Amino acid sequence: ETFDVGQEGMEADEGNSIGDSEDVQHLVLVVHGIGAQLQAFDLIGLVQLKSIIECCSWMRANHTEVSGDLGFTGRVEYIPIEWHERFNRLSRQNDPNVPGAGLDDISLDTIPHLRSFANDAMLDTLYFMSDQHHDQIIDLVVHELNAVVDKFRKYNRGRFSEKVSIVAHSLGSIITWDILANQIISVSGSASAAPSPVPSPGKRPRAVNVLQSLFGTPPSSTKNESDDDAASAPPTVPQNPDYPQLNFSVSSTFMLGSPIAVFLLIRNQQEPLQSDYSLPGCGRIFNVYHPFDPAAYRLEPLINRRNANVEACLIPTWKGSFRVKYQARMLWRRLASTVTKTRARFFTKVEDGISRVGLLDSSFDSDARGEAGGTDDDSTSESSDGEMDFGGRRVDCGTLNSGARIDYVLQEKEIESTNEYLFALGAHSMYWSEKDLSYFIAKELLRNA
Repeated sequence: ETFDVGQEGMEADEGNSIGDSEDVQHLVLVVHGIGAQLQAFDLIGLVQLKSIIECCSWMRANHTEVSGDLGFTGRVEYIPIEWHERFNRLSRQNDPNVPGAGLDDISLDTIPHLRSFANDAMLDTLYFMSDQHHDQIIDLVVHELNAVVDKFRKYNRGRFSEKVSIVAHSLGSIITWDILANQIISVSGSASAAPSPVPSPGKRPRAVNVLQSLFGTPPSSTKNESDDDAASAPPTVPQNPDYPQLNFSVSSTFMLGSPIAVFLLIRNQQEPLQSDYSLPGCGRIFNVYHPFDPAAYRLEPLINRRNANVEACLIPTWKGSFRVKYQARMLWRRLASTVTKTRARFFTKVEDGISRVGLLDSSFDSDARGEAGGTDDDSTSESSDGEMDFGGRRVDCGTLNSGARIDYVLQEKEIESTNEYLFALGAHSMYWSEKDLSYFIAKELLRNA
């Protein structure tokens, strides 16, 4: 069903179809967040929520536009993974044949348009946090992911590179995290690519075991002294063999506007994310967000609290530049760094001259150098990817993204800075049309080609 929806979207794009003769270099599966995604929705005139089909069409078109000079040898396909409609039917939220009150029965009659959106969208998060519905959603998404990849292989036999990545938005990123965290590791060290039967939710290990597989340690409330040795060991193979498995390997995962950090913090407040932990199902994780997105949170500070003092990597525009606000900030920091290094060199030369005539002992010399506070290690570094490691502070990213940076922030437009609260209303749904994001994803896909 999802594949058919994605096929309709692709064939609606001019000059593109699921059976295109061009080789497919990469398949990107887009897992949506809360709410119905098969139709556009106008939230009381404030925010226009586009359908998942339109979102994938935007990303497909943006990729074609921004990746011209990157050197792709084949096309990149974006296919939606829609799970809300089927979950709605399975959960039977408003089925008149089910005894007892339904969701419509307990909803108030006031502000019907907004309540309809809240019932259809916001409750997805609450359902996901319950054991039974969590398992239903996981089963649905894994089934859709496997079905789409199987059909894509069939339609593109001999022309598909088998490179698959996932773009997950909002709640979809949490669903994707739980799936990737419970993939079985094969002997070769990659996630098992063999299809497996989807277990019934009733046979699935309960939440406490899921947490243990996610973090390698049980929650603090269930931990005892006998678990200390096991908890100190790095997590390896998840202990949930009945968890539904993907029948393909995931190259990269891009989480957009993700609240996964909050969920990890709530699930295990004592040790939300160990520095030696990595997702068994994917070795490359990117947490991308708009600076005004109220639902987005950073992941790197969960690995090391000191990372909160280091800004996320700044994603350049798709033309490779930075907007005026950030250019001014970079210029100011370069000037400050130059002044600091000049001051340090001046003190060094003065101290060396005084030392040569014997008027300065070695202990005072070392103390003075420290107070001067200037070495080349304190400079501000800027990489070609827009990563800014201010003040030379080292970022401890653990092994979650193979040691590389995890948090990436988009640049807000100049007009958005005029009233950040106003533009925050639509920041959570703006990712799909962002060319800067499409350029960033295209570069990372090519880097892992």
